[in-house]
Order: sequence, then C-alpha cells, then structure tokens
Amino acid sequence: MQIRKFKGEEMSGILRTIHRELGPEAVILLTRETQAKDQRGLSRRMIEVTAATEGLQTQERPVEKQVEKVNVTEKKEAPFETQLVTAIQGDIYQELQSIKGQLSKLNEPKSEPEAKQNGKMHETWLEMKTVLKVLSETRYEDPFFSDHERLFELFQKLRANGIDSEMAKSLCQGVKAHLTSMDLQVPEKLSQALKEVLSSTVEVKGGFESLSALSLSDRPRALALVGLTGVGKTTTLAKIAARQVQENRKVRLIAYDPFESGDEARLMRFAQDFGIPAEGVRSLSQLKDIVSNCSGRDLILIDTVGCNPLDPNQLKNLNGLSNEEMPIETHLVLSANTKASDMSDTIDGFSILPIDSLLFTKIDETRRYGPLFSILARKRKPLSFLTTGRRVPQDIEAATPQLFSELVLQE
Repeated sequence: MQIRKFKGEEMSGILRTIHRELGPEAVILLTRETQAKDQRGLSRRMIEVTAATEGLQTQERPVEKQVEKVNVTEKKEAPFETQLVTAIQGDIYQELQSIKGQLSKLNEPKSEPEAKQNGKMHETWLEMKTVLKVLSETRYEDPFFSDHERLFELFQKLRANGIDSEMAKSLCQGVKAHLTSMDLQVPEKLSQALKEVLSSTVEVKGGFESLSALSLSDRPRALALVGLTGVGKTTTLAKIAARQVQENRKVRLIAYDPFESGDEARLMRFAQDFGIPAEGVRSLSQLKDIVSNCSGRDLILIDTVGCNPLDPNQLKNLNGLSNEEMPIETHLVLSANTKASDMSDTIDGFSILPIDSLLFTKIDETRRYGPLFSILARKRKPLSFLTTGRRVPQDIEAATPQLFSELVLQE
C-alpha cells in the first residue's frame, strides 16, 4: 500500500492531484486543517489530506488500464468531460458514498473526539459536493466556456479565490478580448493579460505616494478615517502618522468624537509614543478652526469614532466632515475578513458621506482576496491602503496595482 499526504488551500485542487498521482483507486484516509506561512510570512489555513492506494504506482500502470478508465463512453469527449466522468465514476464518487454512509451514524451518541471527527467528515462531504457541482454545472450551462478550455480554467481559479461568478466571467471575457486564440494557450500571456484587466477594472492608488505630494497652497492636507467600530481605524491612523514622521513630514493627529465617548485615549498614547502633536475635538466648528490655522505643509490625520451606518443620527455627525471650507479626504475603513454582502451594505450606508477611497485592514486575517476586488469594481471606489497586522508602523502598505493584483490572484 502507498500512503501519501497532500496539502493545499482548496479541496478541489487536492482531489485533482490525488487522482493524477495515485490514480482512481485512491482512498482518502484523513482530512484536517493545518497552518502554513506564505511568501510574505502571513499565516494561511491549509488543508492536509492523507490518501492511500494499493497495487501499482501511477507511473507503472499498464496503458491498457488507463485507456479503459478514460474511454467510458463511445463518443469522443473533450478533456474536461473526460475528467468529470472519470471523477464521478472513480475514487471521488466512491469516497462520497463512503462518507455518506458514515454520516448516517452521526445521530448516535459519540465521545468528544469522535464528534469532532464526524464534524470534519461532514465538512469534507459538503466541500466535495460543491466541487462536483461547480465542475458539472458551470461548464455545461455557459456556452462561452464550452469553446475556451483555458478560460474556463482561469474562471475556476478566480472563483476559488473568492471572486463571484459574474465578475469572474467578465474578467475572462476581458482577457479574451486582449489576446489572440493562439496567445490564449500560453499561460504566461494569459496571466499577464489577466493582471492588466484587473488593474484597468479597479482604481488602485498608492496611499503614501499620494500623501507625499502635500498641497502647495495655503491649505493643509487633511485625511479622515471613518467606518464601523472595531475595523482598526485608530491603529491604521497611527501607522500612517508614524510613517509620515519617518519621512520628516509635519503631522498633527486629531480625535474627532462628537459623541464624547472617550475613545481618543488610544490615539493619544500612540501620539505620545511617536512624539506627534494630538488633541481631541467635539464639534465640526472646532475641527474647522484647527484646520484653518494650520499651514499648507501640514498633514492633519483625523480619527473618528466607530459609526453605525444604520443609525441616521450617528451619520449626521460625520456628514459635514468635508466641505469647501474644510476639504478633507475621507477614507472608509473596511475589515478584509468581513463578508462581501456586509461590506457592500456598509459602503452603501456610508454613501451619505463623500467617500474618496476605501482602505482594507486585517489582510492577514483572511485567505481569499477576490471579494475585495469585486467590491472595488462594483462600488467604483479607489483603494488607498492595506494593513497586514497590528505592528505600528510596520504593518501597512500603500496599495498599488501590482500588489493588489498579486494579492487577488494568490494561490
């Protein structure tokens, strides 16, 4: 018997690898979650599958046996249909039936270790069903992919990375428009075209670079962070401020708290640690006076208290944050580990304000970045910063087209 372990982020990819390397007779023995670090040192959730097979190894199987497995129908099939039929009639189907049989026993009293194992088994069963459903339905229902094998593979990758079906197909159509039929068969050209389409679909502007060009007029440059409670506004503002001080720029911190919640204490501690002037204000008139008294070389960074966009009274206190007399760049802070639907609702709720850019925090707390792309594309808002941890000022990066596209397409 040959026993091997396979690791990956997606069950679908692991199953294809097992089928390719161990053959259709392979049996899955164990599925569990592990942690691994990517090239940037961020912790990632991984799936580890232990599989086994008896008899000849993959490279030693007789050619006749392989032909017999593939030619399951009389008609000539495209590679995708062949793989699907083999998967359904081979080890995946058998494994699903085995797991399904085990699931019938879940209602029996179990010890705690057995209950956890059954829970994992149920998750595996559901994920395998999803894999087969995507493979079978998407290809046959959409004629666009029936004639474009490479684009369908690209579509699968985009969906696996969290981009919704409609947006993924739109990107594939954009790639097709960029390339000839011959170039579509070249992986390098396909990848490059996709990055170009991604970059042209959303606006990504490096946050630090834009801050470098401070106003040459008498007015100072002012930037405010708004958003829900707990998304990381204060820590993010501290990171931006510390970076600007490192660049020898004159920075001033303001905690705008019209509710008098007393939340400015954290910002004041950051200001003290980095030697940055800071103060709290309770009204827009106070804020206006401070901004008007600063010089054109000053950078004013404004922290705001967490706001519930479903409460009109809370939004009312932020509505006058930017006007002709007090031009302030407003960045809406969103947590990257938030559901796409909730992110969309938050943006809509804050749309009463003049939102200039979106800013994503907690990039290190999720493993799929496709939803962030979908949000930017649909809401037509530029992206300014990305934060990747809690360290001040290290864990923040200016969003650039190259960085964001690599993040979205990360395996």
